[in-house]
Amino acid sequence: MLNVIIRILGIVGIITGVLAYQLKTHKKIMVMRSVSESLFGIQYILLAAYTGAGLNFIGVVRNLVFGYQVEKKKSTVLSRILFCIAFAVVVIFSWEGPKSILIGTAKLISTIAFGCRNTVLIRIFAFTTSTMWLIYNLTVASYEGALCEAFTIISLIVALVRIAVKKSREKKENSASDTNA
Repeated sequence: MLNVIIRILGIVGIITGVLAYQLKTHKKIMVMRSVSESLFGIQYILLAAYTGAGLNFIGVVRNLVFGYQVEKKKSTVLSRILFCIAFAVVVIFSWEGPKSILIGTAKLISTIAFGCRNTVLIRIFAFTTSTMWLIYNLTVASYEGALCEAFTIISLIVALVRIAVKKSREKKENSASDTNA
């Protein structure tokens, strides 16, 4: 029964994690990422992967704080520093070997990214961190987590291509209207 619960948490985590990067606003991305990280945090506890759990639960708070700060156009610099310190403390106190450094580094990178207003930058940095989490997930038997990261990487590529195509179209339309003027 426990194995079924672990897998269900992972499947719902996959859905919310992949959908997050298809959303348009920073706040919506952060809220959906929080839902996903909550589900995977619980899954990590059930898998005795405590570094991943701790980092994800702090990540939930970070995402919600950044969602608010960016929406209100407030600085995220102090929050970034404080969350980076919190992530480092979790890595130290839940040490699982080199894989703790791997995902600790991923959280530091995502903290810098998620504190930005630029959703394209968030997606670019997330590509790197998703790769790091994919490796961690395989080492702790969170196969849904690994699958989520693989889907997230694909979702990020789709979102970045979609944004690039849209900008290209807008640029062509602006050029055409400048020529016709």
